[in-house]
This record gives sequence, C-alpha cells and structure tokens, in this order.
Amino acid sequence: RICVGDHYWLSQATVEVEVEQGVILQGTTDADGYFEIDGIAQGEYTFNVSRGSYSTSFSAAIIAGEQTVLEEPICIPPDTKMAVVTGIYDSIEVVLENLGFALRRTYDSAASGPTIVNAEGNIDIINGSDPELWFHSFMTDSLWMNEYDIIFFNCGLDDSQIRTPSPSLSAMISNLQGFLGKGRSVYASDWASEVIRIAFPNRINFRGSESSFGAARVRAANANAAATILDSGLLDTIGGAEISVNFNYNIWSVLEPISSQPSDLHVMVKSDIALEEGGELNNSPVVVRFDNGEGRVVYTSPHHESQLTSDLAELLNYMVFEL
Repeated sequence: RICVGDHYWLSQATVEVEVEQGVILQGTTDADGYFEIDGIAQGEYTFNVSRGSYSTSFSAAIIAGEQTVLEEPICIPPDTKMAVVTGIYDSIEVVLENLGFALRRTYDSAASGPTIVNAEGNIDIINGSDPELWFHSFMTDSLWMNEYDIIFFNCGLDDSQIRTPSPSLSAMISNLQGFLGKGRSVYASDWASEVIRIAFPNRINFRGSESSFGAARVRAANANAAATILDSGLLDTIGGAEISVNFNYNIWSVLEPISSQPSDLHVMVKSDIALEEGGELNNSPVVVRFDNGEGRVVYTSPHHESQLTSDLAELLNYMVFEL
C-alpha cells in the first residue's frame, strides 16, 4: 500500500520492478493506495514508486510460489519542493498542509529575506500581493524558480505587472517555459489563468479574446453547481462521476466548451456555466491539464477558499498528485 504525506492513500501511482535486464513489471495503485504485481521470480528486488513529481523506492524479498505482502505501507517522503504564490481568493497551501506537507520558508516582501518556519519542510510561501517579490524577484530569477519541482499560483495574486508587455514579463514567460522543459509542473487556479494564458498561449481556450487581459472572467455565481468527472483516475478515486462545486462569487474564469478546446488538452471535470451576461455555456471544462515538454500544467476554476465542498476537497487532493 502506498501513501504520501500524512498517510494520504495515493491512487494512480505506478509501482515498477525490473525482474531481468530490460524486463519491467508494473502495477497501479487503486483508490485506497493498494497495488499488486504478479509473476515475479524469487529474489530480492528494488521497486520504484512514482506519481507525478512524487517518488520513492523500496526493497522486498520474493519467495517462489508465495504471495509477498508488505505489512507496512510505503510512504513517499516529503522531498518534493513546492513554491506557493499566494492569492486573496485561494489557499492551496492549506490543502498541502492538510496532506501532511510542511512549510519551510515564507517570503513576505522583496525588501526582506525569508522567514524560516521549519528547515525540514518542503513548501515555500511567496507573497503574491507584492508584485515586486513574486513577479520582479521570483519569476524573473530562473535559478530561484528551479529550486522547486512545482509552483502553485493562487487565485487573487496581484497581476498588475503582467497586464502589459515588459522585459520582466518576457523573462517570466521564458522562465516558466524553461521550468516545464525541465520536467517540472505548474498549478494555477481561477484568476491565475492569466499566468497560463500569457506564458502558454493557445494551450487552453479561455472565454473571450486571447489578447484581452481578464476577458475570461465572466462566470456568474452558482452555489453547489453540478460538475461531471471525465478523468478515469479521478473517477476511480472519488467513486462517482457527478460532484458538487461551489462557485459562490461572480466573475470566475471560464473556458470555452470542450468542442472548442485544443485536441491535446485533457479535460478532467466539466460543468454547465452560468454567465454574468445571462444564459449558459454547456460542457465547459473546469479542471484541465496539458503537458508541455517534460512538464505539466494543471488549471482549475474551482478552488479552496470559501467554497470547499467534500467533493472539491477530494478533487484538490487528487490534483496535487497530478503535478
């Protein structure tokens, strides 16, 4: 059985073992973290576990003709380094902490150094309300960015500096593209869609003009909106296709219907969208991902702050390990 963080049972993890030169057997964990691999000859083996940016390995002795049961779960250590750019409308850092990951450092302003919270932690918090810090200092410094395996952008960061072209914006775009090119991952929620739209144009078809800042922010409030899971792994993990998501503010970011999305965009959850201007947009993606080089981008309209249904809590936990 595979776990991560504070004994969160990890679904859809791959467990591999090389049984002879060039011959690899594998299994995939189920919704409760269990896996099974059949047909391994007697001997001592190393097993490799991976799920996105999270990995570990363990050894086990196999006896011919017997089932080897690992009595204790194998927990992936919290070695994945994460940076969270904060926002006033989301707090993915709470999700990460609830999963058992720990804060390491906080960066409050460009004028001050970091505050050490726990030297053994793996999450750094970067104040997204200070564009001098998160944009001009962090996003233009590829060495700093590349300390991390994943960067999370919360909804409601100060986006004033990414609205018009500048040398700093060009550096941010180049650094983010290079970050993914090294096999790293990016997560963005709701209004942080602008970071994705600017850095990875035409990979997600947001509502409105591709060249108009904030044009996608047209969804009306809709508490307990129905949504449908399309991703098979998420479906197995949550156990049902229909979930409830709260959109209890106006002007959420909206994606065009699935039929208008790029063919390589993986739509994980869809919903029918109530628009501020009136009417409804059917089959609009609300959680998506795409791969860019060796890296991955996950974008979600629903997020943690002020709207956490039990369905959404499970969904966000799952999405952390899609990265």
